[in-house]
Amino acid sequence: MEEEQHGAARAQYGTKLIKTIADRLSIEFGANYSERRLRDYRQFYLSFDDLPNWHSRVPNLTWTHFRRIMAVPHPDARRWYAEEASREMWSIRTLDRNIGTQYYGRLCAAKREGEQLPKAENIHVDDPKEYIKNPMVAFIISLMKFEFQSDFCNFVENSVDMGKDKITTDSGKQIEATAPVIISASRSTDIPAFYSKWFFNRLAKGYCVWYNPFNRKPMYVSFKHCKVVVFWTKNPEPILPYLYQLDERGIHYYFQVTLNDYVREGFEPNVPSVEKRIETFCKLSEQIGHERVIWRFDPLVITPDITPRILLNRIWKIGNRLKGYTDKLVFSFVDVKAYRKVQNNLIKETHCFTKENVETAELNEVQRLEIVEGLAKLRDVWKAEGWNLTLATCAEEIDLEDYGIEHNRCIDGELMERVFGEDKELVYYLHTGKLPEPDLFGEIPPIPIERKNLKDKGQRKICGCMVSKDIGMYDTCLHFCVYCYANTSRECVLRNKARHSDNNESLIE
Repeated sequence: MEEEQHGAARAQYGTKLIKTIADRLSIEFGANYSERRLRDYRQFYLSFDDLPNWHSRVPNLTWTHFRRIMAVPHPDARRWYAEEASREMWSIRTLDRNIGTQYYGRLCAAKREGEQLPKAENIHVDDPKEYIKNPMVAFIISLMKFEFQSDFCNFVENSVDMGKDKITTDSGKQIEATAPVIISASRSTDIPAFYSKWFFNRLAKGYCVWYNPFNRKPMYVSFKHCKVVVFWTKNPEPILPYLYQLDERGIHYYFQVTLNDYVREGFEPNVPSVEKRIETFCKLSEQIGHERVIWRFDPLVITPDITPRILLNRIWKIGNRLKGYTDKLVFSFVDVKAYRKVQNNLIKETHCFTKENVETAELNEVQRLEIVEGLAKLRDVWKAEGWNLTLATCAEEIDLEDYGIEHNRCIDGELMERVFGEDKELVYYLHTGKLPEPDLFGEIPPIPIERKNLKDKGQRKICGCMVSKDIGMYDTCLHFCVYCYANTSRECVLRNKARHSDNNESLIE
């Protein structure tokens, strides 16, 4: 850079130096030397010109950290953010938050004026503000008065249009409840494995209570209009004896069953053996139908001993046992770098990782490609044997259409219409977003050909799920999976479990 620019901070006007170099390097070395990347590298060199000294001072920073810090105009502030982010192991979101709220400037101002120093925010995914992904929005919310927070939480709760129902609570009070058509049970915990009796007790009562994680405000959820329940579980066995009650009520249901093999690594310490889980999976499939049981190998985790080939071998072995018992395999890649809590769990609860190598649990681009190509080959082998298994990713941005791998919708309206199509009221809802109003002769209006976009706006942008109401609660799952973001700690889960009763209105009171 110094040679080409003759020691100047910029090349002479009109030379298009970076573009010219990028064109040459991209041909020889690929996309890592695009014009945009070279501009980033150049800015990095200018921002941290004494890199050999910095390398030992900021060992915990990733390239993404540096890209965020390079945008800070003042050199002293850049250096301070780099050292502080490394020392405190800030996540990208924490760094974004503290830069966006000008924490360094406020710190300097407080020192000058002799005030109490402001405290940097270290963000964890269990922080309710993390539901609001924009860092500035979360910061503004943190400054709001509580009454306004409550109004904001009401807006978030009601952003999905659901029906209403008047219910009588266990204590005799008349309450207006939300009456969703589709209930998720649950992304936040394993209701089939640990809370089946509670769920069916509440079904008999006609409602349950869910607590808003923002402000602990209760939301009453009526089952009056419920047409479909989507269950998520690692162990469906405890719920099998109760399912007939849903059939008797005319409520449809299907299962997302996670069946991994991380036994040697101890990643899922409280799940049954692989053999037992396969047996239960097949039993469930025989009971309700293979199209209503989705197999998830999720998430995919790499260790120093687990290579992509070993992961594929484990999927192959399980798949050979599930052949004909499911129509779909859903997978995702573990997220480690963004979640400090997951990093800590992988280090503390397993023998596979240290502080120095924990981020290697997250697959790199080459490893992901090896997995994707391997899964496509497994699918083709199974197809040749007569098993037409669909492959899909869950909440992954990567486009794998060339491999015949689709983006999954866990709350899937098309699946519901295909499997429960005889229920015309449900089909009408799936196309319009509202239940039909029968005429005087009990006939429902014609079902529109086109579908209304019913994507759940409360989920991530890349999530394909349609609207539903989840009734689970965080910090209640007793599987204690080390890669899970839904539990704050084992101790917190055990405290909540002690507060649970199958007769409660909610999972925990």
